[in-house]
Amino acid sequence: MWLYDGSIIEESRLEDYIGFVYVITNETNGRRYLGKKLLKFKRTKKIKGKKKKLLVDSDWRDYWGSNKVLIEEVKALGPEKFKREILRLCKARGEMNYFEAKYQFVMGVLESDDWVNEWIMVKVHRAHLKKVDFSSDDGIIKLRMTGDRDAPSSKKQAAPRKAKSWINAFGSNLFNFVVWFN
Repeated sequence: MWLYDGSIIEESRLEDYIGFVYVITNETNGRRYLGKKLLKFKRTKKIKGKKKKLLVDSDWRDYWGSNKVLIEEVKALGPEKFKREILRLCKARGEMNYFEAKYQFVMGVLESDDWVNEWIMVKVHRAHLKKVDFSSDDGIIKLRMTGDRDAPSSKKQAAPRKAKSWINAFGSNLFNFVVWFN
C-alpha cells in the first residue's frame, strides 16, 4: 500500500498523473530510499498488422524501488516492516525527474548512511518545467517529517563532508546550478 498525505491513496486520485516521487522507510532501522515511479508505460503492440502505441499499467502497486540493498531488506524482513509514502504526484516526466533529484540533493541522500540511495542521475531542461506548479511543493516538508530520528541506525553515521554545509547554505540553488551547468 502507498500512503499520500498520511492515508492510503485511492487509485482514482492518480488518474490525472503520470507518476510520483516517493520515499520508502525501513521501520526497523530508519533507513530510507528516495525515488520516482511511472504509473503507466508506453508499449507498442501489433493489432491487425498495424503497430499501435498503448499505455499499460506499470508495476507501481508492488514496487519496492530499484536499489539492491532495499530490495534485499524487503525480502529479508517482509514488506510489513516498510512504509511507502508518495511525496509528490507528477503530471510530466520532467517534473518527476526534477523533484526526485531536488529532494535527493536537499536531503543529502549520498552524504548519510541513513539513506540507501547510491546514485543521483538526472537530465532536465527548463522547457520540461514550464507547466509545473512550484507553489505546491510541500514534498520537502513531508520528507523531513518521515525521518524517524529515534530509530536505531544499522550503521555508524557518515562523517559530515565540507560540501554538506555548502549544500545546506545554498539549498535548491545548488541543484539549479547543477542543472544549468549540464
